[in-house]
Amino acid sequence: MVRKIFNYIKLFYYLLHPKAIFIRWTSHALGDNLLLSMLLPELRKMKPDCKIIVETKYPELFINNPYPDWVTSTHFSTTKKFIKPKYAVNRATSCSIFCQMMNYIGIREDRSPKLYLSDAEIQIAKSDYPDPYLVAAPVGKAKFSANRKEWGFDEFQQLVQWLNDRNILQIGMPSDALLNGVIDVRSIDIRKTAAIIANAVLFIGLEGGLMHLARFCPYTSGYHLWRVY
Repeated sequence: MVRKIFNYIKLFYYLLHPKAIFIRWTSHALGDNLLLSMLLPELRKMKPDCKIIVETKYPELFINNPYPDWVTSTHFSTTKKFIKPKYAVNRATSCSIFCQMMNYIGIREDRSPKLYLSDAEIQIAKSDYPDPYLVAAPVGKAKFSANRKEWGFDEFQQLVQWLNDRNILQIGMPSDALLNGVIDVRSIDIRKTAAIIANAVLFIGLEGGLMHLARFCPYTSGYHLWRVY
């Protein structure tokens, strides 16, 4: 309760602050929220005197991120202080989602989203799981365009059987179907999942939030990404 009251006090402070700007993604998807990190370095460069506040359903994605002044999961009504990066499916352009989001808020320099893991987080993942290992995410986005980007659970199972001499960790939601012959790490939190991916020699997954997490982790040398569509 005390923490909640403190967050509201801080929120009102920034709402009244003359040089505060807010940025948020209206989607609750993991990948979409991670994309906000792509905008923060240039936004900080463009507005060095401003206080940058990120509203997100996944504040853990921004731990150790040096660019925002405050990150909150508290949702509040849009004001003129808000920047809402957006994109739309537009057949007339080949501009990527990243390009569209950056152009919308006036950023011209190419950037990649990042998640900042500490050395301690990386070391825990190294010590807790057999090295070397692969990471599999056989369940991806369940709704939008899923029928065109679903490789098939059985295909993943055949791949695991083919790689039966390898250590394979399965990440994802606790409700995801579990492959036979893998190490089950489906129920861990986002940052631990990211640390596991960062230590892997190979990521095999479908389009969705975990793919985005894999794409933008601070990888160790020798890391390769394999996206299965």
